[in-house]
Amino acid sequence: MPTHSASSTPVRHNQPRALSVTPEGSPKLSPISASLPRQFDQRVSAGPLIYALESGDTERAKELIRKNIGLYSLDEDLATCEMIAVQRNNLECLELLLERSINNINATDLYGWTSLMYACYYGYSEITKRLLLAGAQADLSDNDHMSALVWASGRGHTECVTHLLQLGHAKVNQVDKCGTSPLVWACRKGFTDVAAALLKAGANIDCTGMFGWSALLVAVLGNHIETLRLLLQHKPNVNTCDVQRHTPLIAASKEGRVEIVKLLLKARAFVNLSDEYGNTALTHAAKGDHVEIVDILIKHHANIDHVGVDRKSALFWAVEKGNQAVVERLLHSRPNLELTTRDGETCLIKAVKMRRANIVQLLLAHHARVTATDKNGDTILHIAVKMRSAQIIQIILTNPKNHILLNKQNKDKKTPMMLDSSNGQSLRDIIFALSSQKHIASSNFDA
Repeated sequence: MPTHSASSTPVRHNQPRALSVTPEGSPKLSPISASLPRQFDQRVSAGPLIYALESGDTERAKELIRKNIGLYSLDEDLATCEMIAVQRNNLECLELLLERSINNINATDLYGWTSLMYACYYGYSEITKRLLLAGAQADLSDNDHMSALVWASGRGHTECVTHLLQLGHAKVNQVDKCGTSPLVWACRKGFTDVAAALLKAGANIDCTGMFGWSALLVAVLGNHIETLRLLLQHKPNVNTCDVQRHTPLIAASKEGRVEIVKLLLKARAFVNLSDEYGNTALTHAAKGDHVEIVDILIKHHANIDHVGVDRKSALFWAVEKGNQAVVERLLHSRPNLELTTRDGETCLIKAVKMRRANIVQLLLAHHARVTATDKNGDTILHIAVKMRSAQIIQIILTNPKNHILLNKQNKDKKTPMMLDSSNGQSLRDIIFALSSQKHIASSNFDA
Protein backbone atom coordinates (compact mmCIF):
# COMPACT_ATOMS: atom_id res chain seq x y z
CA MET A 1 0.00 0.00 0.00
CA PRO A 2 1.25 3.54 -0.64
CA THR A 3 2.24 5.66 2.30
CA HIS A 4 0.30 8.85 2.87
CA SER A 5 1.65 12.13 4.08
CA ALA A 6 0.59 15.76 4.09
CA SER A 7 2.45 16.27 0.83
CA SER A 8 0.53 13.60 -1.10
CA THR A 9 -1.33 14.65 -4.22
CA PRO A 10 -5.11 15.11 -3.90
CA VAL A 11 -6.01 11.70 -5.33
CA ARG A 12 -8.11 9.22 -3.42
CA HIS A 13 -5.87 6.42 -2.09
CA ASN A 14 -6.66 2.79 -2.80
CA GLN A 15 -9.23 1.18 -0.58
CA PRO A 16 -7.47 -1.14 1.90
CA ARG A 17 -7.44 -4.69 0.69
CA ALA A 18 -8.21 -7.92 2.47
CA LEU A 19 -5.51 -10.46 3.15
CA SER A 20 -6.70 -13.71 1.62
CA VAL A 21 -5.41 -17.23 2.15
CA THR A 22 -4.13 -19.31 -0.77
CA PRO A 23 -3.69 -23.14 -0.89
CA GLU A 24 -0.05 -22.71 -1.71
CA GLY A 25 0.50 -21.12 1.71
CA SER A 26 1.56 -17.68 0.47
CA PRO A 27 -0.60 -14.73 1.66
CA LYS A 28 -1.77 -12.32 -1.01
CA LEU A 29 -3.80 -9.14 -1.12
CA SER A 30 -7.09 -9.10 -2.95
CA PRO A 31 -9.13 -5.93 -3.49
CA ILE A 32 -12.27 -5.58 -1.42
CA SER A 33 -13.62 -3.32 -4.13
CA ALA A 34 -12.43 -1.51 -7.20
CA SER A 35 -11.20 1.95 -6.33
CA LEU A 36 -11.25 4.73 -8.89
CA PRO A 37 -9.74 8.21 -8.63
CA ARG A 38 -12.40 10.75 -7.79
CA GLN A 39 -12.70 13.87 -9.87
CA PHE A 40 -12.20 17.33 -8.42
CA ASP A 41 -15.90 18.29 -8.59
CA GLN A 42 -16.78 15.12 -6.66
CA ARG A 43 -14.49 16.18 -3.83
CA VAL A 44 -16.00 19.64 -3.70
CA SER A 45 -19.50 18.15 -3.56
CA ALA A 46 -18.39 16.07 -0.58
CA GLY A 47 -17.41 19.24 1.23
CA PRO A 48 -14.34 21.46 1.60
CA LEU A 49 -13.15 19.67 4.72
CA ILE A 50 -13.15 16.30 2.99
CA TYR A 51 -11.17 17.79 0.12
CA ALA A 52 -8.68 19.50 2.43
CA LEU A 53 -8.07 16.31 4.40
CA GLU A 54 -7.67 14.14 1.34
CA SER A 55 -5.42 16.64 -0.41
CA GLY A 56 -3.14 16.85 2.61
CA ASP A 57 -3.84 20.54 3.23
CA THR A 58 -3.57 20.31 6.99
CA GLU A 59 -3.69 24.04 7.70
CA ARG A 60 -6.83 24.51 5.63
CA ALA A 61 -8.42 21.47 7.27
CA LYS A 62 -7.62 22.77 10.75
CA GLU A 63 -9.12 26.14 9.88
CA LEU A 64 -12.33 24.53 8.66
CA ILE A 65 -12.58 22.32 11.74
CA ARG A 66 -12.18 25.29 14.07
CA LYS A 67 -14.96 27.05 12.17
CA ASN A 68 -17.13 23.90 12.34
CA ILE A 69 -17.39 23.78 8.56
CA GLY A 70 -18.09 20.40 6.94
CA LEU A 71 -17.71 18.37 10.11
CA TYR A 72 -20.58 16.07 9.16
CA SER A 73 -19.37 15.53 5.60
CA LEU A 74 -19.02 12.05 4.15
CA ASP A 75 -17.04 11.02 1.11
CA GLU A 76 -18.35 8.75 -1.66
CA ASP A 77 -17.53 5.68 0.46
CA LEU A 78 -19.44 7.11 3.43
CA ALA A 79 -16.19 7.74 5.28
CA THR A 80 -16.33 10.40 7.97
CA CYS A 81 -13.83 13.22 8.34
CA GLU A 82 -12.28 11.28 11.22
CA MET A 83 -11.72 8.26 8.99
CA ILE A 84 -10.05 10.33 6.32
CA ALA A 85 -7.82 12.03 8.88
CA VAL A 86 -6.78 8.56 10.05
CA GLN A 87 -6.16 7.32 6.52
CA ARG A 88 -3.92 10.31 5.87
CA ASN A 89 -2.11 9.80 9.20
CA ASN A 90 -3.13 13.30 10.20
CA LEU A 91 -3.08 13.21 13.99
CA GLU A 92 -3.42 16.99 14.34
CA CYS A 93 -6.74 17.15 12.53
CA LEU A 94 -7.95 13.98 14.21
CA GLU A 95 -7.32 15.53 17.62
CA LEU A 96 -9.38 18.58 16.69
CA LEU A 97 -12.21 16.41 15.40
CA LEU A 98 -12.20 14.21 18.50
CA GLU A 99 -12.33 17.27 20.74
CA ARG A 100 -15.62 18.26 19.09
CA SER A 101 -17.10 14.73 19.29
CA ILE A 102 -19.17 15.46 16.20
CA ASN A 103 -19.33 11.96 14.74
CA ASN A 104 -19.65 8.56 16.35
CA ILE A 105 -16.08 7.34 16.74
CA ASN A 106 -17.27 3.84 15.85
CA ALA A 107 -19.07 4.91 12.69
CA THR A 108 -18.53 2.65 9.68
CA ASP A 109 -18.08 3.39 6.01
CA LEU A 110 -19.45 1.54 3.00
CA TYR A 111 -17.12 -1.40 3.70
CA GLY A 112 -17.88 -1.66 7.39
CA TRP A 113 -14.55 -0.09 8.32
CA THR A 114 -14.11 2.07 11.40
CA SER A 115 -11.45 4.68 12.03
CA LEU A 116 -9.70 2.20 14.32
CA MET A 117 -9.57 -0.44 11.58
CA TYR A 118 -7.91 2.01 9.22
CA ALA A 119 -5.36 2.96 11.86
CA CYS A 120 -4.52 -0.69 12.54
CA TYR A 121 -4.39 -1.58 8.86
CA TYR A 122 -1.79 1.08 8.16
CA GLY A 123 0.04 0.59 11.45
CA TYR A 124 -0.48 4.07 12.82
CA SER A 125 0.21 3.23 16.45
CA GLU A 126 -0.22 6.72 17.93
CA ILE A 127 -3.54 7.18 16.20
CA THR A 128 -4.59 3.69 17.31
CA LYS A 129 -3.80 4.60 20.89
CA ARG A 130 -5.64 7.92 20.63
CA LEU A 131 -8.75 6.33 19.18
CA LEU A 132 -8.85 3.67 21.87
CA LEU A 133 -8.52 6.27 24.60
CA ALA A 134 -11.38 8.14 22.95
CA GLY A 135 -13.61 5.09 23.21
CA ALA A 136 -13.13 3.26 19.92
CA GLN A 137 -14.38 -0.32 20.15
CA ALA A 138 -11.70 -2.89 19.35
CA ASP A 139 -13.93 -5.86 18.58
CA LEU A 140 -16.04 -4.51 15.72
CA SER A 141 -15.73 -6.31 12.39
CA ASP A 142 -15.93 -5.06 8.82
CA ASN A 143 -18.05 -6.50 6.03
CA ASP A 144 -15.54 -9.35 5.69
CA HIS A 145 -15.66 -10.01 9.44
CA MET A 146 -12.12 -8.73 9.90
CA SER A 147 -11.47 -6.97 13.20
CA ALA A 148 -8.88 -4.32 13.95
CA LEU A 149 -6.81 -6.97 15.76
CA VAL A 150 -6.88 -9.27 12.73
CA TRP A 151 -5.69 -6.43 10.49
CA ALA A 152 -2.93 -5.35 12.84
CA SER A 153 -1.78 -8.93 13.44
CA GLY A 154 -1.82 -9.93 9.80
CA ARG A 155 0.22 -6.89 8.80
CA GLY A 156 2.76 -7.13 11.60
CA HIS A 157 1.95 -3.93 13.47
CA THR A 158 3.15 -4.94 16.92
CA GLU A 159 2.49 -1.63 18.68
CA CYS A 160 -1.06 -1.51 17.35
CA VAL A 161 -1.62 -5.06 18.55
CA THR A 162 -0.31 -4.14 21.99
CA HIS A 163 -2.60 -1.10 22.20
CA LEU A 164 -5.61 -3.15 21.12
CA LEU A 165 -4.94 -5.80 23.74
CA GLN A 166 -4.03 -3.49 26.61
CA LEU A 167 -6.21 -0.43 26.00
CA GLY A 168 -9.01 -1.86 23.91
CA HIS A 169 -9.21 -5.23 25.65
CA ALA A 170 -9.60 -6.80 22.22
CA LYS A 171 -10.80 -10.39 22.08
CA VAL A 172 -7.58 -12.20 21.29
CA ASN A 173 -9.34 -15.22 19.79
CA GLN A 174 -11.90 -13.36 17.69
CA VAL A 175 -11.80 -14.94 14.21
CA ASP A 176 -12.61 -13.77 10.71
CA LYS A 177 -15.32 -15.24 8.48
CA CYS A 178 -13.11 -18.25 7.71
CA GLY A 179 -12.41 -18.96 11.35
CA THR A 180 -8.83 -17.68 11.13
CA SER A 181 -7.56 -16.11 14.34
CA PRO A 182 -5.18 -13.15 14.74
CA LEU A 183 -2.46 -15.59 15.83
CA VAL A 184 -2.73 -17.59 12.61
CA TRP A 185 -2.59 -14.36 10.59
CA ALA A 186 0.54 -13.26 12.42
CA CYS A 187 2.29 -16.61 12.05
CA ARG A 188 1.58 -16.83 8.32
CA LYS A 189 3.95 -13.92 7.73
CA GLY A 190 6.39 -14.76 10.50
CA PHE A 191 5.56 -11.82 12.73
CA THR A 192 7.11 -13.35 15.83
CA ASP A 193 6.74 -10.29 18.07
CA VAL A 194 3.05 -10.05 17.26
CA ALA A 195 2.61 -13.77 17.90
CA ALA A 196 4.36 -13.40 21.26
CA ALA A 197 2.03 -10.58 22.27
CA LEU A 198 -1.03 -12.57 21.26
CA LEU A 199 0.12 -15.69 23.10
CA LYS A 200 0.84 -13.65 26.20
CA ALA A 201 -2.72 -12.36 26.01
CA GLY A 202 -4.08 -15.91 25.91
CA ALA A 203 -4.38 -16.70 22.22
CA ASN A 204 -5.52 -20.26 21.48
CA ILE A 205 -2.42 -21.80 19.94
CA ASP A 206 -4.33 -24.67 18.32
CA CYS A 207 -7.11 -22.63 16.74
CA THR A 208 -7.58 -23.50 13.05
CA GLY A 209 -9.10 -21.44 10.26
CA MET A 210 -9.28 -21.61 6.49
CA PHE A 211 -8.14 -24.97 5.09
CA GLY A 212 -7.78 -26.19 8.67
CA TRP A 213 -4.49 -24.32 9.04
CA SER A 214 -3.19 -23.79 12.56
CA ALA A 215 -0.60 -21.25 13.66
CA LEU A 216 2.01 -24.01 13.74
CA LEU A 217 1.20 -25.25 10.26
CA VAL A 218 1.28 -21.80 8.63
CA ALA A 219 4.60 -21.05 10.31
CA VAL A 220 5.98 -24.25 8.77
CA LEU A 221 4.51 -23.45 5.35
CA GLY A 222 6.07 -20.00 5.48
CA ASN A 223 9.43 -21.35 6.70
CA HIS A 224 9.31 -18.99 9.67
CA ILE A 225 11.71 -20.78 11.99
CA GLU A 226 11.83 -18.23 14.81
CA THR A 227 8.05 -18.06 14.89
CA LEU A 228 7.98 -21.85 14.97
CA ARG A 229 10.39 -21.93 17.90
CA LEU A 230 8.14 -19.53 19.79
CA LEU A 231 5.07 -21.65 19.14
CA LEU A 232 6.80 -24.86 20.19
CA GLN A 233 7.66 -23.25 23.53
CA HIS A 234 3.91 -22.99 24.16
CA LYS A 235 3.34 -26.74 23.61
CA PRO A 236 0.99 -26.80 20.62
CA ASN A 237 -0.48 -29.93 19.09
CA VAL A 238 2.41 -30.78 16.75
CA ASN A 239 0.28 -33.34 14.93
CA THR A 240 -2.52 -31.00 13.93
CA CYS A 241 -3.52 -31.41 10.30
CA ASP A 242 -5.32 -29.39 7.64
CA VAL A 243 -8.25 -30.46 5.48
CA GLN A 244 -5.86 -32.51 3.32
CA ARG A 245 -4.50 -34.17 6.47
CA HIS A 246 -1.12 -32.54 6.05
CA THR A 247 0.64 -32.36 9.40
CA PRO A 248 3.42 -29.84 10.06
CA LEU A 249 5.95 -32.67 9.68
CA ILE A 250 4.49 -33.73 6.34
CA ALA A 251 4.51 -30.12 5.13
CA ALA A 252 8.12 -29.57 6.23
CA SER A 253 9.27 -32.85 4.69
CA LYS A 254 7.53 -32.04 1.43
CA GLU A 255 9.22 -28.64 1.22
CA GLY A 256 12.65 -29.95 2.20
CA ARG A 257 12.97 -27.89 5.39
CA VAL A 258 15.56 -29.82 7.35
CA GLU A 259 15.79 -27.62 10.43
CA ILE A 260 12.02 -27.52 10.84
CA VAL A 261 11.81 -31.31 10.50
CA LYS A 262 14.37 -31.65 13.29
CA LEU A 263 12.46 -29.22 15.53
CA LEU A 264 9.17 -31.03 15.00
CA LEU A 265 10.64 -34.45 15.64
CA LYS A 266 12.27 -33.12 18.79
CA ALA A 267 8.80 -31.97 19.82
CA ARG A 268 7.64 -35.57 19.30
CA ALA A 269 5.77 -35.23 16.05
CA PHE A 270 4.39 -38.56 14.86
CA VAL A 271 6.55 -39.71 11.97
CA ASN A 272 4.16 -42.16 10.30
CA LEU A 273 0.96 -40.14 9.98
CA SER A 274 -0.36 -39.97 6.42
CA ASP A 275 -2.29 -37.42 4.37
CA GLU A 276 -5.55 -37.92 2.48
CA TYR A 277 -3.71 -39.89 -0.20
CA GLY A 278 -2.01 -42.13 2.33
CA ASN A 279 1.39 -40.50 1.86
CA THR A 280 3.63 -40.03 4.89
CA ALA A 281 6.38 -37.50 5.55
CA LEU A 282 8.88 -40.06 4.24
CA THR A 283 6.91 -40.46 1.02
CA HIS A 284 6.90 -36.71 0.41
CA ALA A 285 10.59 -36.39 1.23
CA ALA A 286 11.42 -39.21 -1.18
CA LYS A 287 9.30 -37.66 -3.93
CA GLY A 288 10.98 -34.29 -3.42
CA ASP A 289 14.54 -35.71 -3.48
CA HIS A 290 15.20 -34.48 0.06
CA VAL A 291 17.74 -37.13 0.98
CA GLU A 292 18.81 -35.56 4.28
CA ILE A 293 15.22 -35.52 5.49
CA VAL A 294 14.75 -39.11 4.30
CA ASP A 295 17.74 -40.08 6.42
CA ILE A 296 16.42 -38.20 9.46
CA LEU A 297 12.96 -39.73 9.18
CA ILE A 298 14.32 -43.26 8.82
CA LYS A 299 16.44 -42.75 11.92
CA HIS A 300 13.24 -41.74 13.71
CA HIS A 301 11.63 -45.06 12.73
CA ALA A 302 9.69 -44.03 9.64
CA ASN A 303 7.99 -47.01 8.01
CA ILE A 304 9.93 -47.44 4.77
CA ASP A 305 7.44 -49.96 3.38
CA HIS A 306 4.35 -47.83 3.90
CA VAL A 307 2.26 -47.43 0.75
CA GLY A 308 -0.36 -44.84 -0.13
CA VAL A 309 -3.76 -45.36 -1.68
CA ASP A 310 -1.98 -45.82 -5.02
CA ARG A 311 0.08 -48.62 -3.44
CA LYS A 312 3.29 -46.69 -4.06
CA SER A 313 6.04 -46.77 -1.44
CA ALA A 314 8.65 -44.11 -0.76
CA LEU A 315 11.15 -46.17 -2.76
CA PHE A 316 8.78 -46.46 -5.69
CA TRP A 317 8.30 -42.69 -5.75
CA ALA A 318 12.05 -42.12 -5.61
CA VAL A 319 12.51 -44.50 -8.54
CA GLU A 320 9.74 -42.85 -10.52
CA LYS A 321 11.18 -39.38 -9.92
CA GLY A 322 14.72 -40.53 -10.64
CA ASN A 323 16.00 -39.50 -7.22
CA GLN A 324 19.01 -41.81 -7.11
CA ALA A 325 20.49 -40.54 -3.85
CA VAL A 326 17.18 -41.19 -2.11
CA VAL A 327 16.98 -44.66 -3.68
CA GLU A 328 20.45 -45.47 -2.34
CA ARG A 329 19.53 -44.30 1.17
CA LEU A 330 16.29 -46.28 1.19
CA LEU A 331 18.00 -49.42 -0.12
CA HIS A 332 20.47 -49.15 2.74
CA SER A 333 17.52 -49.77 5.10
CA ARG A 334 16.49 -52.94 3.25
CA PRO A 335 12.99 -52.11 2.06
CA ASN A 336 10.63 -54.65 0.54
CA LEU A 337 11.52 -54.58 -3.16
CA GLU A 338 8.58 -56.73 -4.20
CA LEU A 339 5.76 -54.37 -3.26
CA THR A 340 3.52 -53.76 -6.25
CA THR A 341 1.35 -50.81 -7.22
CA ARG A 342 -2.21 -50.93 -8.49
CA ASP A 343 -0.72 -51.44 -11.95
CA GLY A 344 1.25 -54.43 -10.76
CA GLU A 345 4.59 -52.64 -11.02
CA THR A 346 7.52 -53.28 -8.73
CA CYS A 347 10.26 -50.70 -8.24
CA LEU A 348 12.49 -52.60 -10.67
CA ILE A 349 9.82 -52.71 -13.36
CA LYS A 350 9.23 -48.98 -12.92
CA ALA A 351 12.95 -48.23 -13.15
CA VAL A 352 13.14 -50.10 -16.46
CA LYS A 353 10.06 -48.34 -17.83
CA MET A 354 11.50 -44.97 -16.84
CA ARG A 355 14.87 -45.85 -18.43
CA ARG A 356 16.68 -45.31 -15.12
CA ALA A 357 19.72 -47.44 -15.95
CA ASN A 358 21.70 -46.54 -12.82
CA ILE A 359 18.74 -47.27 -10.59
CA VAL A 360 18.13 -50.57 -12.38
CA GLN A 361 21.70 -51.55 -11.51
CA LEU A 362 21.17 -50.56 -7.88
CA LEU A 363 17.99 -52.59 -7.57
CA LEU A 364 19.53 -55.64 -9.23
CA ALA A 365 22.52 -55.37 -6.91
CA HIS A 366 20.07 -55.49 -3.99
CA HIS A 367 18.48 -58.66 -5.39
CA ALA A 368 15.23 -57.26 -6.72
CA ARG A 369 13.23 -60.12 -8.24
CA VAL A 370 13.80 -60.16 -12.00
CA THR A 371 10.95 -62.55 -12.76
CA ALA A 372 8.27 -60.16 -11.52
CA THR A 373 5.76 -59.16 -14.19
CA ASP A 374 3.46 -56.22 -14.76
CA LYS A 375 -0.25 -56.35 -15.61
CA ASN A 376 0.62 -57.41 -19.16
CA GLY A 377 2.75 -60.27 -17.95
CA ASP A 378 5.89 -58.51 -19.17
CA THR A 379 9.17 -59.05 -17.35
CA ILE A 380 11.83 -56.38 -17.17
CA LEU A 381 13.46 -57.92 -20.25
CA HIS A 382 10.22 -57.75 -22.23
CA ILE A 383 9.95 -54.10 -21.29
CA ALA A 384 13.57 -53.28 -22.10
CA VAL A 385 13.25 -54.93 -25.52
CA LYS A 386 10.01 -53.09 -26.27
CA MET A 387 11.71 -49.84 -25.36
CA ARG A 388 14.77 -50.76 -27.45
CA SER A 389 17.04 -49.91 -24.54
CA ALA A 390 20.28 -51.73 -25.32
CA GLN A 391 21.91 -50.34 -22.16
CA ILE A 392 19.29 -51.78 -19.83
CA ILE A 393 19.20 -55.08 -21.77
CA GLN A 394 22.94 -55.39 -21.20
CA ILE A 395 22.56 -54.57 -17.51
CA ILE A 396 19.91 -57.27 -17.13
CA LEU A 397 21.74 -59.97 -19.07
CA THR A 398 25.16 -59.30 -17.58
CA ASN A 399 24.14 -61.70 -14.83
CA PRO A 400 23.86 -65.19 -16.40
CA LYS A 401 21.10 -66.08 -13.94
CA ASN A 402 18.86 -63.57 -15.68
CA HIS A 403 19.05 -65.41 -19.01
CA ILE A 404 16.00 -67.39 -17.93
CA LEU A 405 14.04 -64.30 -18.96
CA LEU A 406 14.92 -64.83 -22.63
CA ASN A 407 12.27 -67.48 -23.16
CA LYS A 408 9.71 -66.33 -20.60
CA GLN A 409 6.34 -65.60 -22.20
CA ASN A 410 4.04 -62.70 -21.41
CA LYS A 411 0.23 -62.80 -21.58
CA ASP A 412 0.43 -62.60 -25.38
CA LYS A 413 2.65 -65.69 -25.43
CA LYS A 414 5.56 -63.54 -26.60
CA THR A 415 9.13 -64.03 -25.39
CA PRO A 416 11.73 -61.26 -25.40
CA MET A 417 13.43 -63.04 -28.31
CA MET A 418 10.20 -62.96 -30.30
CA LEU A 419 9.67 -59.29 -29.52
CA ASP A 420 13.25 -58.59 -30.52
CA SER A 421 12.68 -60.21 -33.89
CA SER A 422 9.50 -58.20 -34.54
CA ASN A 423 11.21 -54.96 -33.56
CA GLY A 424 14.24 -55.58 -35.71
CA GLN A 425 16.46 -55.33 -32.68
CA SER A 426 19.81 -57.02 -32.17
CA LEU A 427 19.09 -58.80 -28.88
CA ARG A 428 20.93 -61.87 -30.13
CA ASP A 429 24.00 -59.72 -30.87
CA ILE A 430 23.94 -58.37 -27.33
CA ILE A 431 23.66 -61.89 -25.96
CA PHE A 432 26.58 -63.19 -27.95
CA ALA A 433 28.67 -60.14 -27.10
CA LEU A 434 28.10 -60.81 -23.42
CA SER A 435 28.79 -64.51 -23.99
CA SER A 436 32.10 -63.69 -25.55
CA GLN A 437 33.08 -61.39 -22.72
CA LYS A 438 32.29 -64.01 -20.09
CA HIS A 439 33.49 -66.98 -22.14
CA ILE A 440 30.08 -68.60 -22.06
CA ALA A 441 29.21 -71.05 -24.79
CA SER A 442 26.84 -69.47 -27.26
CA SER A 443 24.80 -72.62 -27.35
CA ASN A 444 23.41 -71.72 -23.93
CA PHE A 445 21.57 -68.79 -25.48
CA ASP A 446 19.85 -70.38 -28.44
CA ALA A 447 16.23 -69.41 -28.67
